[in-house]
Amino acid sequence: MTSPFGANNDIRHRLLIVDDEEINRDILCAMLEEEYDTVCAENGEEALRILTTGEASFSLVLLDLNMPVMDGFTFLKKKLEIDALNDLPVIVLTSEVKMEVESLHLGAIDFIKKPYESPEIIRARIYRIVELFEGARTIQLTSIDPATGLYTKEYFDLYAEGKKNSGIPMDMVTIHVANFVLAEELFGHSLIAKSLHSIGRYLQDVGGATGAIATRASHDYFYYFGPHQEQYEEFLRGIDAVLEKLPHGNRLRVELGIYPNVDPSLDLADAFSWSRDALTSDLGDHTKRVHFRDAALHAKTLYEERLVQEFEESLRKREFKVYFQPKYDITGDKPVLAGAEALVRWVHPEFGMISPGVFIPLFEKNGLIRHLDRFVYEETVRVIARLRDECGITLPISANVSRVDAFDPELGAFFLELTKRYGVEPKLLHLELTETAFAENMNALIDIVHALRESGFVIEMDDFGSGYSSLNLLSDLPFDVLKIDGGFIRKMHKSSKNELILKSIVEIAKFLQVRAIAEGVETKEQVDALREFGCELIQGYYFSKPLPEEDFVLRAKGER
Repeated sequence: MTSPFGANNDIRHRLLIVDDEEINRDILCAMLEEEYDTVCAENGEEALRILTTGEASFSLVLLDLNMPVMDGFTFLKKKLEIDALNDLPVIVLTSEVKMEVESLHLGAIDFIKKPYESPEIIRARIYRIVELFEGARTIQLTSIDPATGLYTKEYFDLYAEGKKNSGIPMDMVTIHVANFVLAEELFGHSLIAKSLHSIGRYLQDVGGATGAIATRASHDYFYYFGPHQEQYEEFLRGIDAVLEKLPHGNRLRVELGIYPNVDPSLDLADAFSWSRDALTSDLGDHTKRVHFRDAALHAKTLYEERLVQEFEESLRKREFKVYFQPKYDITGDKPVLAGAEALVRWVHPEFGMISPGVFIPLFEKNGLIRHLDRFVYEETVRVIARLRDECGITLPISANVSRVDAFDPELGAFFLELTKRYGVEPKLLHLELTETAFAENMNALIDIVHALRESGFVIEMDDFGSGYSSLNLLSDLPFDVLKIDGGFIRKMHKSSKNELILKSIVEIAKFLQVRAIAEGVETKEQVDALREFGCELIQGYYFSKPLPEEDFVLRAKGER
């Protein structure tokens, strides 16, 4: 019958019995052989040889104290000098109380009296100690990375979370061995294995002195989380020093990315990411190897993340407002309101008016721009219908089509459904696409634009002159209106060459039989010159800043 004190029946733990008396060895083996594998040694010297030269792993040593060659006390002292044996538990076999106390001082964990007690009692005491030892060893094996001796990422995260909230200012450091892969190809895996061990040992030594912890995050990245310090050059020199001791170790290039004074409210994953981002903060400067996350960049990132998180709620609360900047026809004696451009603004309850130059590029990167675009399109068509119904005015309004939306094959169907729902003629909805959007994938976009124009929508090429302007682009693109970038307008009077270029653009528009709109017009001098060049439409602060809906409707009523 199997004893309940045996370890897991699927795992046979190995015990080493050290006693010079064969009869004592046999008695213990007979007591334990059902639950454990037993190996015997006649003295301490033989026991040390078995423990240090064999491949077998032992869970416990049962040690007699009075033995020839090497007694039990000497064995215990020698064992303390061997790192690999430090944690191996030893039960002393003795009948002398004085010896028991001395052996406990030398690291023995328990003792069994001679003559031996009942087998059940001995097995129970051995079972308890073996289970405690194996449990501790299992925890260590799962928490320590064998290649570096550092915590595994899982355990590092657990400990770092506690340190993050300890009230002590902490730095998150990413250590990147920049050319690990190349070094492995050139010098073999041996260099990599040795460098991992060397870096790990260095981080343990430094961490032990400061209370820091470290882990290997991936093949060539380490994380180090420790108390805040102002400079890390000495820390980097320490890593370089341990690597230079290795053959070809001086060929490894280490760089540090540092996020100082980690915000305790921040998720650790973000802290890791931000310290890694710091590595790219000095692109182009190959002499710099210690990279700090810039405080301004940190604040900007937090600000942008908050904007992203609050987008949906702000859209639902209608904190986004569509403003309308009037466009004027200047071909007659008196400028006449000829349309408008819809421009989105974010009136944030805390930050106030947020510039579209901040949130539009941000939302383009993460796809939120599509939801914002749909909101602006509907507001634009709604206001076109309102001007018609309340004021009897038929006025076209343009809306910007983002690069994300520009390649949506369902865009035409969306616009047709929208204009039909409000009873608005498609020709009153002008769609502005940037010149750079055409340049990114011209053939695909040309097909989409053709379909939109066939459905009756008017296409305006926005910001012409700001990107990849060319005559080939103009000759291939299907568009109805050419919007001249405001940068040309601001520079027009700085030289005769600038005036000539601007005049040529207006003449090209006439040649192509499309209307030209000059945007960003701010002075009478600019208006007079553009009229002389033959430009038909003007948009800019000279006539009006972008207006809230109610002010724009009043402006339209007053001019008709």
